[in-house]
Amino acid sequence: MITFSKSIKGSSHDDNGKPMQDWSEHLYLEDYKADILLVSDGHGSDKHFRSDRGARFAVEAAKEGLVEFLKDFDPILPEETFRQRGIQGVKDSTHEDYTPHDEYEREFRQLFENIKFRWCEKVVKDWAENVPLDKELNYPGMQGKKMDLLYYEKGREVVAYGCTLIAAVKTPNYWMAFQLGDGKCIAFHADGTWYEPIPWDSRCFLNITTSLCHEGSESFRYCYGNTDCPCLFIGSDGMDDSYMPLDKLAEFYGLVIRVVAENGVDYATEQLIKMMPIISEKGSHDDISIAFWLDDNVVLPLSKAILSRRLDSLETDSKEQESNKKEAESRRVEVTERTKQLQQESGVYENKRSELDRKMKKVQEDKKKAEEDFNVATFLYEDAKKNLDQVISVFDNLEKLSSENERAYENHLREVCVAEEMFREIEKEIQAFEKKITQDFEEMTNIRKILISLGL
Repeated sequence: MITFSKSIKGSSHDDNGKPMQDWSEHLYLEDYKADILLVSDGHGSDKHFRSDRGARFAVEAAKEGLVEFLKDFDPILPEETFRQRGIQGVKDSTHEDYTPHDEYEREFRQLFENIKFRWCEKVVKDWAENVPLDKELNYPGMQGKKMDLLYYEKGREVVAYGCTLIAAVKTPNYWMAFQLGDGKCIAFHADGTWYEPIPWDSRCFLNITTSLCHEGSESFRYCYGNTDCPCLFIGSDGMDDSYMPLDKLAEFYGLVIRVVAENGVDYATEQLIKMMPIISEKGSHDDISIAFWLDDNVVLPLSKAILSRRLDSLETDSKEQESNKKEAESRRVEVTERTKQLQQESGVYENKRSELDRKMKKVQEDKKKAEEDFNVATFLYEDAKKNLDQVISVFDNLEKLSSENERAYENHLREVCVAEEMFREIEKEIQAFEKKITQDFEEMTNIRKILISLGL
């Protein structure tokens, strides 16, 4: 059995001054013929400033707990048994609730309680023996801030060590995997298909995760069985955040299997270790941990199966792309025809536009002329009004004069007759002016009607 584990520091940790907060190990227990994979991811937020130690303690606690567990755990399972157990009342990513009856759940919960107890024991001991130093409470990434130690009193010191945990075990009779928090576990069947054996916890979303520093044994998810599982990978969330969606991560792990098959395990793991910092820098920028087992007896057929499925996938993609290409060509012809039609319609619209421009120009000219005529009419009206005012003024003066000379009427009868004759002449002029004013007003009214009909 080929086993491997490696953790590397994320590129962002070089910028913020934080240490590597992942921890991973793989080991073989000869007494139980058991291969074990372990990955823990320390939380990155400021309040978990000792999560690097917490991750290491989690791996140590899991190793110790599994040694005790494997002494007595020997499940009797029907052939091809595979069981999953999620968290009561919490849906996984496919909205399934993996909480079937499981006669071995008690043993698993005892294992998880043992791991949690051992982890807390290590954390409390470390906190008591190693008082937090200023460089821990005020590292460069905190931008001058300092953690308040009062926050960690009364049993809350475990928060400083917060981390996740993923583990997998393979024995000759069965295999099992369990998890608390984020990260991904991906397993491969011998036919090259992949799947997530551990039910997902929907409470783990983006940078939010469940943690050993908060949850108890009830928040562990697990699976076990005696089904075919020649290869299994576990990784911290720095890895799956670099390969999204999940099938891209499975594709990368499939590539690792193929490199092992074609070039040997030493070359493959050497290249993988070189690639991990690059994956972090170009992907999540977070710490990255990978651990896997790979049955060396089936690595070649498994690699061929994965490659065959990849070729089938590529052929399917090629056919789909060819179909899309034909559809695009058909669409291009339709677009070309529509473009020609639009160009023809554009010519028609251009002609209509030119005609409308000419009409608009004529309307503007008519409007200008109407405005000029209106101005002339207004001027004539104002002039006639002025003349009328003058006539009225003369009439008023004459009336005043007539009143003043009324006493001398008899003596000036001849002059009055002459004045009356003048008055009659003046009335004729007034009538002529009034007639002229009426005509001018009617003409002005007609001009306004013309302007209104033109929408001006």
